[in-house]
Amino acid sequence: MESLPSIESLILDPELDASWARTCAWAQQRFGREPSVESLLFLIGIDSRDGDFEVRLKKEMKQDLIMEGTYAVLAGIGVYARTDQPPGWSRIRTVPVLSEEDQERLLRAAIARYLAPLLQTDH
Repeated sequence: MESLPSIESLILDPELDASWARTCAWAQQRFGREPSVESLLFLIGIDSRDGDFEVRLKKEMKQDLIMEGTYAVLAGIGVYARTDQPPGWSRIRTVPVLSEEDQERLLRAAIARYLAPLLQTDH
């Protein structure tokens, strides 16, 4: 079993900016627009639900998909695990209180790790 990175090491990773830039370049090339953390979480949320969504989404459903994406990327760093009980995720690791900037860096690191396999295979 692979050991999980510490939250601090993810936030302070000197390669984070470069991996985030690669992730954004891939998403911009693939989808034709500059990605944001929120837009990538939305797409990951759709992927996490096996592409199950309606074409015209209400605001609440979009927010639910963003949260689904957040759970999915945080599961990749060992913060959440999928369960059979609503809401479908359970926190398994505590995250320290973080500044807004560090929260953003943590999400960027988690998104980059989640999408890394796609970047390697999608040329």
